Amino acid sequence: MPSRSKTLNREMEESLFEFIYLKAKTNIKIREILARECYNCFFKFWIKACSELEKRGMITMTDQKYIAFLDESKNIEDKKLRAYDYVFVDEFQDINPLDLNLVKAIVKRNQSKLTIVGDDDQAIFEWRGATPEYILNPARFFDLQFHTYTLEVNYRSPSNIVKSSQRLIAKNNNRVEKNIRSANQAKAEIEFHRTIDLRDALDIVHKISQNSNNRQNASRIAIIGRKRSELIPYQVYFASEIKVPFYAAEDLQLFLSDTFGRLLSLLEIKVNMRNHQSIRVSDILTLCNYIRRFPLHRDDQRSLSNYLYKSESNKLEQEQVIDIIEKYPGPWKGSRKPSTVSLDVADALRKFVRAESVSAVLQSFQEKFIGLQPDFGKFSKADEDIFYADPPFEQLADYASSYGDNYHEFLDSIRSAQSTLVKTTDFGDECEDNPLDHTVHLMTAPRAKGKEFDVVVLLNLRKGTWPDRRAALELEETKQLAEAERRLFYVVFTRAKKKIVMLLGNSQNEDSPYINELELPEQTGR
Repeated sequence: MPSRSKTLNREMEESLFEFIYLKAKTNIKIREILARECYNCFFKFWIKACSELEKRGMITMTDQKYIAFLDESKNIEDKKLRAYDYVFVDEFQDINPLDLNLVKAIVKRNQSKLTIVGDDDQAIFEWRGATPEYILNPARFFDLQFHTYTLEVNYRSPSNIVKSSQRLIAKNNNRVEKNIRSANQAKAEIEFHRTIDLRDALDIVHKISQNSNNRQNASRIAIIGRKRSELIPYQVYFASEIKVPFYAAEDLQLFLSDTFGRLLSLLEIKVNMRNHQSIRVSDILTLCNYIRRFPLHRDDQRSLSNYLYKSESNKLEQEQVIDIIEKYPGPWKGSRKPSTVSLDVADALRKFVRAESVSAVLQSFQEKFIGLQPDFGKFSKADEDIFYADPPFEQLADYASSYGDNYHEFLDSIRSAQSTLVKTTDFGDECEDNPLDHTVHLMTAPRAKGKEFDVVVLLNLRKGTWPDRRAALELEETKQLAEAERRLFYVVFTRAKKKIVMLLGNSQNEDSPYINELELPEQTGR
């Protein structure tokens, strides 16, 4: 990148100025000052950092694509560098704006003929900037005329999977109509199981894995959840209770996050408190670090600590200490009403102290400890620690219900799962003799794309999960999200080669609308 620094410098400066001119609601002179300040403070550093990363071979795939885009754009008029008559792009429904502009630059420089291949019904990567619009309306994004050919034979899925999935996806409006048929006339087994609770679901999945992995009929099994947190209990169960090997992709590293480790430390505090009538000041300060969004400021820690020591809290019972905290006058950094904060802190501590079971303590974290809850706002903690993207309190509390107040056994189970967790696989081209072919795979729905399994288990088929509760709202602005959610379900449903098992919630939960949209005949267990 050093040789490109001047080009980058100029292009980034021009782009920044243009952006601020368009967005900043102020006069031109001030906008120019803002752009210049931002450029001097950040973009010069960014260019230098990119140059250093390239020297060390540490640039990302996105960086490489951007560099290639700059090269292609720079050499568009150089006829001597033209090398390709034809450009083929597979999985075109997955490209993002950078990918699109790179392809456009390659085609334009080489004066190539372009062929794009993809399935708009499998466009599920909108979270990374992809959109089905690119493949639905390619002429809008390229200065080219396209001829469309529809490939209507499915060579992966059994006939009943294809027919049901087509009935489902036909409910989307923003798509190309297709008449897909299966080359495989065999039918997959389709089962529903209505589960009483999480333990019932775990037992069902265990039986499926036992039946599918016997020596005479070894199968690859995918257990697919809509969210990462749904898979946490299965990881613990497989690793610590039934000792079944499993594989998990890297998007399940929530278990090994720093914050998850701190969560276990808070449970250790609960264990210590159960063994003593008093509560240590250091433990109170640790708990307070997670009751508010951010940890206590150093000055706040010192002030609260001095207040508690002067109150001789170490000689008092736990409830008495909380009563003292309730009257703490502050300060609490960032709050203009310290007395209100003290009441909230005392309320959270009281719920934590009074919780008897492991499950109740985890519920107290979910309800009262803001510093452990999902965080996507300004200065989002989810950017730094995957735990905050999807904290698994509800799932862990369900799983912990069978442990009662046995904290030691629960912590042992969690640590056993952590120690065995990461066997990962990138799910590349797997040979028939690859041991990964005969294992259990845990994954989130987006991870299932492009893969196939003998048996697929879909977890928690209830409204609010399938589809996500935001898409379940019957509002005009959610229609696009609703179609994206249906495409995601379409993808996971069509991963099954021999059998698909759908786990429904108990009768108190409303089933996923996708079940009716599949228009399946009555199936066992529903």
